[in-house]
Amino acid sequence: MPTSVLVGTATQIVFRDTGGTAFTLSSLGTLAARESAVYDFGAASRYPGFSIDVATQFAVAPVINTQLEIYLGGSGDETTPAGFWGGLGNGDTSHTSAAGIAKRNQLIFVGGPIAETAAVGPFYFGLPFVPWTHRRLVIFAYNATGQALAAVGTFASTVRITPRFPENQ
Repeated sequence: MPTSVLVGTATQIVFRDTGGTAFTLSSLGTLAARESAVYDFGAASRYPGFSIDVATQFAVAPVINTQLEIYLGGSGDETTPAGFWGGLGNGDTSHTSAAGIAKRNQLIFVGGPIAETAAVGPFYFGLPFVPWTHRRLVIFAYNATGQALAAVGTFASTVRITPRFPENQ
């Protein structure tokens, strides 16, 4: 009988305003972007990928079928946190200029919550597995909805990353 291989999970990594890896999404304006602080998986900790879950809410009901776009960026430099795709790696930073927003063109688009109703939300998005082999990760969000995200104290917009790995049984 063949050996079963199950999917194991490691400790979840949370990106948000406070209480996790810094990613200030509260009040993110329309047609603006934000990059998270750099998350370092560590030199010895390598996972073939992770699941991603996003939760957000808007200050005012956005246009139906618009999206909070989520992108991933990394660095091929294994020794120092340098050489991030799109020039990321600046910490929890906002981008409102055309050049800053265009950074997303050099990143991996994974999707994001779509406003499927004319309501403030909350709206959710998730992917069961995103292949990832780099040591460092930066999340980049672009608000293409026409409305700002909810302010702190109203709803905590959050991106959750759960490392996944094969586990023999």
